Amino acid sequence: MPMRVERRGHPLLILAMIAVVQLGMIGLAPASAAAQPIPAPTIGEIEVDSFDCETGVLEFHVGVTNLRHVANPANDFEFPFKWNYLTRFEGGGSAPTPNLFDVFNPPTSDSPYTGDVSITASLPTIAPGGATPPDPITSIELAAAVYHSPSEPPTDTTSTTFTVDCGGGSLIDALVAALKRLLRDILDG
Repeated sequence: MPMRVERRGHPLLILAMIAVVQLGMIGLAPASAAAQPIPAPTIGEIEVDSFDCETGVLEFHVGVTNLRHVANPANDFEFPFKWNYLTRFEGGGSAPTPNLFDVFNPPTSDSPYTGDVSITASLPTIAPGGATPPDPITSIELAAAVYHSPSEPPTDTTSTTFTVDCGGGSLIDALVAALKRLLRDILDG
């Protein structure tokens, strides 16, 4: 003999209670997601795109993730992305980035930014100091770091050494490159 199951309560009331509980759970999800902080930024490998031996113009890029915009940074230390270089020359000399480091701050509309940061910079192609003959550039050491907060250490860093192969290497080539660079610096400002 089959057992009879007795229903208690009103079926619509039970459905209404389930709906309220589910709506409450759905309502909590966006609030907790909004409260989560942006993950710490990361940085990929530096990729050199080109180096012009005559002008010293270097182009490179590096991938970043979760790089946030910093509104109204008071100084360069507050930027979320910093990079620098050290050029090495044939005679053993070197020349660092003139300003300790250079910076990048993604636009507000792209924050937090994930993608490539492309950089163009002018580097010295002969050693400073006016040696005769001038010592040509042999390599460029590049380093970059990303920061979550200016008061904390970087969350991620990367570096690479790019070996410069300008061919020729004669005194005339070095002097022509130095002259072009000097003229460009005068015209730029």
